[in-house]
Amino acid sequence: MKIGFLINNLDLKNGWGNYSANLISALKKEGVEAVVLSGKIGYWQAKKAFKRCEAIHCLTEPQAFLASLVAGNRPFFITAHGTYAVEPLARGGWRGFKLRWAYKKASAVFCVSRFTQTQIKKLAPDTKTAVINNGVDFARFQLSIEPEAQFKELLAGRFPVILGVGAVKERKGYHLSLAALSVLKEKYPDLLYLIAGKTSDEQYLKRLKELVGHYGLESNVKFITPGDEQLVALYQAADIFLLTPVSDSVIFEGYGLVYLEAGAAGRPSVGSLNCGAEDAIIDGQTGFLVDSANEASIVRALLKLTQDQGLREQMGRSAKDVAKQRTWDRVAEEYLKIYNKFGVILWESSDRRI
Repeated sequence: MKIGFLINNLDLKNGWGNYSANLISALKKEGVEAVVLSGKIGYWQAKKAFKRCEAIHCLTEPQAFLASLVAGNRPFFITAHGTYAVEPLARGGWRGFKLRWAYKKASAVFCVSRFTQTQIKKLAPDTKTAVINNGVDFARFQLSIEPEAQFKELLAGRFPVILGVGAVKERKGYHLSLAALSVLKEKYPDLLYLIAGKTSDEQYLKRLKELVGHYGLESNVKFITPGDEQLVALYQAADIFLLTPVSDSVIFEGYGLVYLEAGAAGRPSVGSLNCGAEDAIIDGQTGFLVDSANEASIVRALLKLTQDQGLREQMGRSAKDVAKQRTWDRVAEEYLKIYNKFGVILWESSDRRI
């Protein structure tokens, strides 16, 4: 089976890149011959590269229209993640037209969460969709890694240690977490909140630092950019994972791989309702889902976990069990089932539904 993949990048520190690199690697292990094109690709370049491919799969939404043109009559798939899967449809214009066309032509649109699927269906109800949740490199988080000296010093004598991972931008909701932590500090003056992520919005970073000062959290909040290995060490050193994304109908967290990573490290998560985190966190089992706009809701969830070590450890074990079942190999198997289905029947009818 030879499949042509159109992607944005293969950078493991980028959401799209991480997804693409891990999925393609897992599919190759299952015997898929992958032809991969990334970045800005022209029509004729893609057409030539994919000439002998049996199917075309676009793993990032901005490349979907090009993929739809190159696919011709072959099976054609799109993976839809979050904001970029919906926002162009809502805004309209040329971008909206192109994405709507691609969805219409696609044999199937694989949504990384039920939330993403629902938002697409609201704006393009005839789209043929299936939900395949993200995977995680589970084995990576089973390695015992010591934090570097700089992080050991930060962690010493702190409880609770709370970790947030993701680009420093408003959609991630760090400002809401800071407000909740200012309340939690009254009970836990030595709490530590580590925000690990690249700064993609300098204005937002400035705002966060101002909030840290406003809430008197200067000794409790640290902005860090650890390497891959040290990030694993920090997941393992944390007591709780916290990320409270802000969402609306078109701008939202599509899934939240970081919750699955926290689970792989055996840590419970607190995340937001009304986004893809609803698939990544099993509320009351692997962590808590909260109303991110309700400060008290976040505080209650954090207090439940900090005050009850048994609950915290039990949820951590449950989160680890769930993550163990979401390896990239498992995700690849789910994709292969649908690839095989369309490889057999798509040529007979373009009206088949999943």
